[in-house]
Amino acid sequence: MSFMRSVMGLLGAALGSFLIYITLENGGLLAVFLNEHGIVMVFGGTLAATMISTPADVLLLALRELRYVFFPPASPDPKKLTSELVSLTAEVRRDGLIALQRHTGSQGDDFLKFALEVALENGDPERLRKVLEDGIRQREGTLNRAAGVFQTIAFLSPMFGLLGTVMGIVGVLKELSNPQAIGPAMAIALTTAFYGILTAAFIANPIALRIRARAQEVHRHCELIMEGVVGIVAGAVPLQVERHLRAYAEAE
Repeated sequence: MSFMRSVMGLLGAALGSFLIYITLENGGLLAVFLNEHGIVMVFGGTLAATMISTPADVLLLALRELRYVFFPPASPDPKKLTSELVSLTAEVRRDGLIALQRHTGSQGDDFLKFALEVALENGDPERLRKVLEDGIRQREGTLNRAAGVFQTIAFLSPMFGLLGTVMGIVGVLKELSNPQAIGPAMAIALTTAFYGILTAAFIANPIALRIRARAQEVHRHCELIMEGVVGIVAGAVPLQVERHLRAYAEAE
């Protein structure tokens, strides 16, 4: 699944870039659209405004998450996770909650390890659920903050494109006495808006949506773990846990 998402992301980026290039090249507009005025105004202005409006740690978080847009981590198999939780339920029914300790050190899943450790420290199912819900919100919120950076970029870039266009039109008005200069000056003014719209529609918004989709996937995965571990601590039998988790696994 992660391989297909990686391929689709790279394929979409390549296809979009190719179509834009072909459209501009066939129309003889490629040289017109490559102008320093638009690049500096849109990309420089958007970067500066994003740095002003976003804390440094959130910017670094967004940069770290950027790699997962095209190279996402392997998606956990919910059916395999369900089987693991059912097996844990049987062990706990046989040996008590101390059986969970045997699995905390060998866990590769960070949230499952966290859930097992909390279960060992607190045997109250309701208290356990509250702690795990807080952990889910924290993990999901981290990804949503990263997505918010790119949504900010998607909002700001068209604004700077419009600002660059207004500045370009002012330049056009200065050249009214020179009709030959009006056309090139207007072209430069309008291409700035193109850069802003392109940045929002083709770069920033798709990245934000990808990160939010990953946040939803993390939420579902962690929720599956929470329901299983809470069921274990509550004393449910393996069949009950399996039936309860099956709906989550099938929804994946």
